Amino acid sequence: MAPSKLPKQLRTQLLATVAAVGIGGGVLLSQPNAPSPAVQLAAEIGSHYEGTRYQAYQDSAGVWTVCRGITANVQQGKTYTEAECKHLELTHYIELELAAKQLYTHWYSYNLYVQASMLDMLFNLGVPQVRASTHLKLANSGDLQGACKQMTRWVWAVDARTGQKVQLEGLKSRRQSTAELCSQWGRDGHFSSARGAA
Repeated sequence: MAPSKLPKQLRTQLLATVAAVGIGGGVLLSQPNAPSPAVQLAAEIGSHYEGTRYQAYQDSAGVWTVCRGITANVQQGKTYTEAECKHLELTHYIELELAAKQLYTHWYSYNLYVQASMLDMLFNLGVPQVRASTHLKLANSGDLQGACKQMTRWVWAVDARTGQKVQLEGLKSRRQSTAELCSQWGRDGHFSSARGAA
C-alpha cells in the first residue's frame, strides 16, 4: 500500500468523525435525524480544505464565497454566523447527496469513504461539471479505480487576475486526498477497513 497523502490532521478528523457517530460490525451507523455518514465525512473534507470565512469574499477564481466554500446565493457584504454557515453547508451537502444518488449508477455499492470523496467533488466542482466528466463515465461503467484516478486531473482554475488557467496547490492536495479516500479507504487490508467499510 502506498504511503498516505492525506494530511495527518484530516486523516485524524475523518477517523474521529467515524468513531463519534458509532461503528457496528465495521459499518458506520447513522444517528436518527442526522445527515448521512458520507455527508458528515464530506463536510470534514470541505472544512479542512476550505477554511472558514464569515464575510463574503471572492475566491482565487473570482467566485463569491462564504463560510466553508459556499458559493450559492452568497450575499455580498453580509457577515454570516457559525449557525448560518452550518445550515447552509449541511443543506448543500444533503442536496448534493440526492444528486449523487441520481448521477452515480453504483452509488449504493460504494463505501462511505468513496461516497464522501465523490460528494467533495460535487461540492467543489458543481453538478454540471461532474455530470459531463470522464470520472462519472468510468464510475458508471463499473471502473471505480479509474474513476478515482480521474479525481487528480481536476486541479485547474482560471486566475481571476490574469484570466489564465493555473494549477492550484490547494486543489492538488485536495484531489490527492479524495483520490486516496476513493481508491483505498475502507478496503480489506487497509487500516480504515474496520471503520466504515460498506
